[in-house]
Amino acid sequence: PAPGLTSPLRTSMGNTAVQAARAINYVGAGTVEFLLDSHEQFYFMEMNTRLQVEHPVTECITGFDLVEWQLLVAAGNPLPVAQESIHCHGHAIECRVYAEDPYNGFLPSIGTLDHVHFPNADYLRVDQGYESHDFISQHYDPMIAKVITHADSREHALDDIIDALAATEIIGVKTNIPFLLRILKHRDYQQARMTTHFIDDHKDVLQPELVTPDNHTLLMAAFALRQQQNLNNAKTLVFTDDIHSPWRANSSWRMNTASVRDCSLWWHDEKYPISVNGNIFSVNGIDYVIEGHLNNANCDITINEQRQIGRVILIENRCHVYFNQQHVELLIDHSESQDQTAASTAGQLVAPMPGTVVAVYVANGDEVNAGDPL
Repeated sequence: PAPGLTSPLRTSMGNTAVQAARAINYVGAGTVEFLLDSHEQFYFMEMNTRLQVEHPVTECITGFDLVEWQLLVAAGNPLPVAQESIHCHGHAIECRVYAEDPYNGFLPSIGTLDHVHFPNADYLRVDQGYESHDFISQHYDPMIAKVITHADSREHALDDIIDALAATEIIGVKTNIPFLLRILKHRDYQQARMTTHFIDDHKDVLQPELVTPDNHTLLMAAFALRQQQNLNNAKTLVFTDDIHSPWRANSSWRMNTASVRDCSLWWHDEKYPISVNGNIFSVNGIDYVIEGHLNNANCDITINEQRQIGRVILIENRCHVYFNQQHVELLIDHSESQDQTAASTAGQLVAPMPGTVVAVYVANGDEVNAGDPL
């Protein structure tokens, strides 16, 4: 239930909604919306002749399937439960995950979903409309999924949905998850001090900021790359019964010299050279001893004897690290891929989203000044 909404006020709103439906002999699922002022006076706003996107919240706290009820009523059957038998249990919160870019004015983000993964937990419900390798187009609503948590209190439901969103992995398009997390972690939201002006009043702190990757994030990426490289190398080994044969070894051992692997990770225009010598990883001039394993993107390692757990997804020349409730995308072998990209896109103008060209003000050979509309 909504925080701050008393039981008598909720009952009064419900009775008013029923009276409105009966006044027009309405039969079927419908959602009545009210505006509530600071004096607990509510005003009719609209009625939608359907279930709302938020209906899973009601289903969670009541334990009833509203979609089933909608079909029963449409088939001419009565509602299976009387209003006085319906009781609320606990608190539920729903977040809509959209394919939009919170770092660029929430423009729609269109493309192929290279990787989609939602966490699995008893307290979590995910109504998912897309999966890995699906395409997000400009022709439909860009909502990817609804993420809902249900707990015994608002505080616990809030903690759970923060954890759930932080553990959600969507690669291929931008999403509003960073923005949702900022809202959920804001003190006014956590203390239920919201109005219809909440986002406008706090837009400066709610706008997500790009976070520079820390050393542990870089080390987790480098460890995953090394493990993947070892796996690839193992496929080329000569298998023999001789356990002492150097041709079946995958240790990168060298005679009279150290086996050092160098790689570079890029985050935007920042380059991070990393050197690997056995289990010693060097980044930003600091050596770290790393032990652990990578299993199906699950990275469980110790960095200087401190355990760190995250997930690393490698897709083509990009490394996605989910660690400490942050998603960091790193580019591998940036210089080569950047040169190829620059060569393939030379002279092109790319729109940030699909649209229709309604006017072209210049022709080939025209002279223009800086700032002129084209």
